[in-house]
Amino acid sequence: RRGELIGLQTCDLTWGSDRVSVLVRRAKADQKGFTTSTDLFYAAEGSALCLLSHLRTYLLNFHGALSARPGCTKRSKPSERCPCCPAVFPRISASSINFALGISDTSLRGRLKSAFKALEQLGRVEQGTHEHIAPSSLRRGGNSCSACEGVRQALREKAGRWGLAGKRARTAEHEYDAALPGEERVVSDALHTRLDRESKRVKRC
Repeated sequence: RRGELIGLQTCDLTWGSDRVSVLVRRAKADQKGFTTSTDLFYAAEGSALCLLSHLRTYLLNFHGALSARPGCTKRSKPSERCPCCPAVFPRISASSINFALGISDTSLRGRLKSAFKALEQLGRVEQGTHEHIAPSSLRRGGNSCSACEGVRQALREKAGRWGLAGKRARTAEHEYDAALPGEERVVSDALHTRLDRESKRVKRC
């Protein structure tokens, strides 16, 4: 969700050999700050694109490090904003960069539309796509693409952290449909598979 993206700090990201764990301090279904986390995985070897590699490169180039800053309070106060670590996507104006604040909602929407305009010029997406794009489009699209790749609803809910909002309407069967050992990365793999397929399709065109 865009509010969670705006609020991310570098210490909310814990990097491992095959993934990054993203700590979400407050969410739509967690207003009291109990915190939740989501694991994002690197693409499988041989994939044309790896979104996590791009994020890692961005952090190293822009922030200079992946680790928490000295004085970080994330371990002692995980649900609170850390006063020492910068926003993953800081607020940038014409004259300065404010690392203490995340990108504004208006700037996020504007940059997303600009990115899709660039994709239109490259012929990667249909002309006019940017007019209908919003931050929620990426969340909705990721869920839809995962479903098309055969990922079960329970796994998509876990990855998207839709659990709290959906539990009230669950049937008995759905309550027993849970993630199994070895299925932790199926959503990430499904999205990378989709990206690879689209990348090859564009190259043929």
